[in-house]
Amino acid sequence: MSSRHENPVIQVTFRRSASLLKGPNPVATAILIGVAFAIAILGPMSLGICGCTMFTLAAVALILATSLGVGNSALGALTLEREKKTLDALRLTQLSAHEVLFGKLLPELGNLAVIVLMLAPTVVAAGLWGPETLTVTFGAVAIAILAGLFASVLGLFMSSVFETTSQAVVAGWIAKGVWLILTPALDMVVGALLVQNVSPPVFTSINPLAAFGVLDVPEAAVGTRLLLPLLFPLATLVVGGLLWMITARRYASGMVSGGGMRDRVVHSVYRRGFGPDVLQRWFPGFRNNPAFVRELASQVRAGAGRWPGYLVFVVLFLAPSFYSRSWTLNDLALANAAHSGPAASLCVEDSGSGPSASEQGGVAGTGSGVHLATWVPASGSETHGTRVDAVLKGHTSTGCLRLFLLQSLGVPLPADQLCFIVRKPSSIDARQIENVHVETADQVDPRAAARFGLGPQADVRPLEKGRREAAERASLRVGMVGAIVLLLLYVSIRYSAFLATAVTGERARRTWEDLALTGIPVREAMKGKVLGAVLLPVLQMTLAFPVLTVFVAMGNLTFGEVCALYVYALAVSLAATTLGLWASARTATSHDANLRALSMVLAGFLVLPVLLPLVSGYAFFGVQVN
Repeated sequence: MSSRHENPVIQVTFRRSASLLKGPNPVATAILIGVAFAIAILGPMSLGICGCTMFTLAAVALILATSLGVGNSALGALTLEREKKTLDALRLTQLSAHEVLFGKLLPELGNLAVIVLMLAPTVVAAGLWGPETLTVTFGAVAIAILAGLFASVLGLFMSSVFETTSQAVVAGWIAKGVWLILTPALDMVVGALLVQNVSPPVFTSINPLAAFGVLDVPEAAVGTRLLLPLLFPLATLVVGGLLWMITARRYASGMVSGGGMRDRVVHSVYRRGFGPDVLQRWFPGFRNNPAFVRELASQVRAGAGRWPGYLVFVVLFLAPSFYSRSWTLNDLALANAAHSGPAASLCVEDSGSGPSASEQGGVAGTGSGVHLATWVPASGSETHGTRVDAVLKGHTSTGCLRLFLLQSLGVPLPADQLCFIVRKPSSIDARQIENVHVETADQVDPRAAARFGLGPQADVRPLEKGRREAAERASLRVGMVGAIVLLLLYVSIRYSAFLATAVTGERARRTWEDLALTGIPVREAMKGKVLGAVLLPVLQMTLAFPVLTVFVAMGNLTFGEVCALYVYALAVSLAATTLGLWASARTATSHDANLRALSMVLAGFLVLPVLLPLVSGYAFFGVQVN
């Protein structure tokens, strides 16, 4: 028996796993990629491109490489053992679950090391050459390493959850997309629910790109989002540790090799009927309908009856209203802001055209960098005033990311890299400078500081109580209309898509003969397929519909209108179901049937709102068209 120091899983995994660098000489390939990356980043810097821009590009490339390039082979680490029926042999090694998982994870750690060794030296060189500090430079590398470790553990977790490698691969890439792209959107949902201008970093705390963004440009973050560089390591270790423990537990207790016919588990829909006793009493004729039972079992097995289905309807009902309320109040708050007076224009000068050493009063270290100038006119005068120059040290005006953020988004410049020179000529055209001296940012005129992104931009005053309540009621009405439109669009697409494969699916699987052998008429078979496909969504919508009583409490709807809306939603669902069944019967493939059904649904939503006013003289929601 192998000892722990001779883990057979490591040996087998290394033989199975595909190397990150393919070719006869992987070391030469790694060196070639590293040199090419260094030329692509450091070359433009030598030609004058600002170092902050090239460092950001290099760091983002490193983070994406570790996040997307690591953990992919781990997606099949356990599913391959299940598919090849070698899980039992793996357990005979008497290795613990953690030892097995570590053996599966070791090749991914090797891939992570290769990526870091190829790209990290360029990132460090760009940070040291440019204006970045050591904290930002090495913090970017640390974020990339943590992202690679999390991606590896995420791949193992996905491999333990799904039964086949193809399912694990698809789900793993979807999970990576949510992790890297959609977590800020999820935080926006949380911010809308809490009606906050700045969304809290709930989901974004595990996003490496968001953590690096705050580390690189902290002036763009406010509130608790400033803590993202500290929250990311903690959240990554906690979530990654939980995923590791769940994966080890699943391997130790729940995972079995892929079985044959005798090992299949009979689904509860086949054993005890299609649902609770009350539903079986309502639909007694469908209990023995094989088309209905098979369709319903397929829906349950696919997870359509689980809690996310109920959550979808709750989100459809409430999310538009919360979004509308948040946006309305934020817009009113901004409109109510007491902005300061208009500041003077800002111009960017070349390094050579900035103040000379004599004009700078002998202050060292202010000649190199980007020179920004603004003119602040004196009170009641158009020709007299003060010129304020700011020197952004260590940057160049060519392709500077910080200048772009300042000019396009108003992100403040880094105060620790700025020095100021105040010059007071007798007139705007005078060449004789009366006074030149360097001052700190808090001593500069507030109007000039605002042009550099420093100091408060506006004084936001709270809304009056009556105006706020009126805005909330109006936003709830808008959100209610949005919820109704989304509900009707969702049920139309969902029900038509479910039934678009009712006939074509049987034809593609060549199961028409099996269905005919049951002896039931075609009409009964179609009724069974329709009811089996729509029963769970209708049940979910029914149980989630009482959420609309929120609008009843707010006075936007009556209880009778909520009941009428429920009946109308059922009618739209029935129409979409009939449309999908017709499309499935009239086309040859499921793909064409889905395309036809979806096209007709979207055409109905786009064309009917235009035709209805022309025919009846009335628009939607009872608004007459003149």
